[in-house]
Amino acid sequence: MSLKVTFAEKLLEEITDGKFELQQGVTVLISGGMGSGKTTFLLHLLDYLYADGREVIFWRGREVDQWHHADRRVQFRIFHHVNDKIRFEYDDIKQYYELEHYRTVKEIFEKADNEFVNVVYPPSLDWEAKYSDKNLVAVFREYKQADVVKNDTLMTVRHAFWYSFIYEMKKDKRFCSLIFDEFDDIAERYCKGFKYYMITFLMDSLRYFRQIRKSLYGATQVVTDIDPRILGKIMYHIYMAGAKLHKESVLDKSKVKFADKGQAFIEDKNTGTWAKFEFPPRGIITPILVQLREGEEADEELDGIVDLEEVV
Repeated sequence: MSLKVTFAEKLLEEITDGKFELQQGVTVLISGGMGSGKTTFLLHLLDYLYADGREVIFWRGREVDQWHHADRRVQFRIFHHVNDKIRFEYDDIKQYYELEHYRTVKEIFEKADNEFVNVVYPPSLDWEAKYSDKNLVAVFREYKQADVVKNDTLMTVRHAFWYSFIYEMKKDKRFCSLIFDEFDDIAERYCKGFKYYMITFLMDSLRYFRQIRKSLYGATQVVTDIDPRILGKIMYHIYMAGAKLHKESVLDKSKVKFADKGQAFIEDKNTGTWAKFEFPPRGIITPILVQLREGEEADEELDGIVDLEEVV
């Protein structure tokens, strides 16, 4: 593995191969300043997990994305909502992906496999309460927040799709990994209302990821942007140049602050062990612009989609 170039090999192995040996998942949070190498590290990680071939890999799709900088041998399946049309800024990457539409989150998992890296783009339209899916209905009932749905609070909340996605991911019986850049989008600090209960759900989900063979590799610029409840469920922290340390970290913050580009520290929060490692550069990571827009003829009735007014 290209990442294993220093004495940090043991800890890096724990977040990659070790989970298969122990039949469990891992939760990893990567943090660092802008340009410190978070995306480069995620791409190295993506290359390795894909080449290993033992799990189903999901990459969080964004409007400005970098998955096309993965190893050229990596093949991608791009998931987009059936009512959306998708267009990439560069046509020369067409040979590396195939498009696949979905109507429900459940359908994504039915079509996803380990032959591809599965890049998932949420619907371009707001995931409104009126036409949400059964996963979110179940979450609302679990936390006794049906009244929140009645008031259409969900209509004003971004990223509701990803809570439904994680709910479905928990039910999948395979080894699965979700690589999620800008993780603070769904785990942000100081939230209230609907979002508070959704982050509670996310915390409860991460608690059981280890037992159900699910892994999360999240990245954020500032670790303190993440809700403390979520930080409590992170098993490994990877700090890059300019990163702020978790309050329980045993690392010397000055070492992390002045680390060079391409250097990082990995820390096992449970044992307090840490090591410094290096990862090779990839040159300039130029993003692609992804345009998602509603199709001219949108389906009005979608399988598995429910009107919350009928079930609340």
